[in-house]
Amino acid sequence: MIIMKNLFVMLLLVLTTLSGCEENTRPNSDEVLIFGVAYGYCVGDCAHFFQIKEGALFKDNIARYPEEELHFDKDPLPEDKYQVTKSLLTQFPEYLKERPNETIGCPDCADQGGYHLILNSNEESQYWHIDTSTGSQPTEIKAYMDQVRTVLEQLQD
Repeated sequence: MIIMKNLFVMLLLVLTTLSGCEENTRPNSDEVLIFGVAYGYCVGDCAHFFQIKEGALFKDNIARYPEEELHFDKDPLPEDKYQVTKSLLTQFPEYLKERPNETIGCPDCADQGGYHLILNSNEESQYWHIDTSTGSQPTEIKAYMDQVRTVLEQLQD
């Protein structure tokens, strides 16, 4: 009888442990990611920013950055657009989180534009200005920045 009880307890422990192994791919609802690209020497709409917030995606309604303060439409984009972007929040590089508020490379110095990332949470707001030239990007973020570029291209179609 004691052996059966011990087996039952052990089985419960194994099942409890395994049920907690589900991968967490849902974004932290407290985190907000703003990402985009801006060009200083251009005419027209020179800034393309998006905001991932509370499981939805919002498009900017500005033409120039940083001359204009970031503002976003109040209505979210369709769910399929959010699905394209949500991994940018869940896969945000630790490398950047460990080096907040930095400029990487020389964004827009050669009229090539620059990527801009802003990560807001309840605790703090962090930003990064990143050169679009992959040669100026640290190896640790190249794949992520390639993903940012691809997502921006998909959203502008």
